[in-house]
Amino acid sequence: MTLSRAGGALVAAALVSACNTTVTSPDVVTNKNLQGKAALPAELAGTYGNFAQAYLGSGYFASFIDAQAQESQVLVSALFTDEMHENDFFTNHLQIDLRAQTRDNTTLDDLWYLLHRARVSGDQTAANYAQFDSTNPGRLTVLNFAGFSNELLAESFCGNIPLGSFNAATGALVYGAPVGTDSIIRAAKGHFLAVLAIAAQDTQSANAPAVQYEAMRATIGLARALAFEGNLDSAALVASGVPDTYVDSVERSLNSPAEQNGVYYYTNIEVRYGITSGEGGNGLNFAIDGANGDPRINVGAPHITTIIGYDGFTLDTIQQKYPQYGSSGVLASAAEARLIQAEDFLKNGNSGQALAALNQARQDVAPGMASLSWPAGITSSAMIDTLFAERAYDLWLTGHRVGDLRRLVRPTSGPLPGYGRDQATEWPTGTYFKNGTYGSQVALLVPRNEDNNPSYNDAGCNGGLTP
Repeated sequence: MTLSRAGGALVAAALVSACNTTVTSPDVVTNKNLQGKAALPAELAGTYGNFAQAYLGSGYFASFIDAQAQESQVLVSALFTDEMHENDFFTNHLQIDLRAQTRDNTTLDDLWYLLHRARVSGDQTAANYAQFDSTNPGRLTVLNFAGFSNELLAESFCGNIPLGSFNAATGALVYGAPVGTDSIIRAAKGHFLAVLAIAAQDTQSANAPAVQYEAMRATIGLARALAFEGNLDSAALVASGVPDTYVDSVERSLNSPAEQNGVYYYTNIEVRYGITSGEGGNGLNFAIDGANGDPRINVGAPHITTIIGYDGFTLDTIQQKYPQYGSSGVLASAAEARLIQAEDFLKNGNSGQALAALNQARQDVAPGMASLSWPAGITSSAMIDTLFAERAYDLWLTGHRVGDLRRLVRPTSGPLPGYGRDQATEWPTGTYFKNGTYGSQVALLVPRNEDNNPSYNDAGCNGGLTP
């Protein structure tokens, strides 16, 4: 893991703070405030910012040298699947959209770095909270962010991920050897279980409301991880404890480019990503259904806005889920909990309860939306189609789709059992709309920069072909 890049942000911040030499009390954090308990609020803010940037990206740093906008998990996973296509002419985007990445892809490198930075930041800050202020709910916040960082790595990247870190005493890199997807998702579960164990001990203090909020965030993270590894019965049991009123969002703001929503920047300002319909023959009709009024696919009033993309010729439908730089993004929600329960109901042959859970998820996302019903004679396979389509729409542009498509094409047995479907029937395939042919990758590649890690070996990645 190329953790050494993390120092760049700290250097930039120090340079900015040092620019004004006329003030008597410069706006900097002194060394005495970077130690022990006093440092924890700054570490918490940094971890939150790191995860938010990995999840939703950032805006454009026009006043800084080599400080560009950052893409994110939401954008890259949307481009790799059928949620979005590229509207520009950059090879790194085309490779991802075509499912034909190389390890030199700079977009992959950026996302890889951002997710690992969020993961390590969360783990380090959690350790400091445990040492200096163990009952502070901020400890649970950063544990959750580390857990979700692991979860997103497991869902998106090929199963060959090293979990490196820093030496807390010396600051030296500690390289990790690559481990499989099952190990990464277990690491995510470990974080969420730790949050729940700590939260169970605090039900009476003044911190209890914040603690219970983090416990609910961890509950959905744990249910998501259990579902991803194929343990649906346990996932549904965990999800059943989430009330229908729960929604947890990652905030973005207008305060600085680093805090801005990068999804908005890349889709609405630069118009590099566009909403798709029927991508590669198998893709869902996101743009068309949004234009026809599906409230979950927000393309703006009166339901559609079309402009020419960054490349100068691709007609694009503009997303309005994130309509401004300050738009937040849902990380965990009751809707996801109901969808997990619906999947387990189908697994156990209870189509009636599955339908009720699907309809409740619709109401959680879009109150007043029309209900589903099962057509007469519908097959179990068609019910699974409906389930994953509902997941795609209810959870649109929240980074879930890549994990769902991988689950659909995994073998039905093994350490991470799936549905055993042919990838050519689930992923975009065939002729690409800008010419060329889709590849057959079903996972993001570990970027070449990881070769700087002496413990890393790329053999386990299988070219991104293993779900």
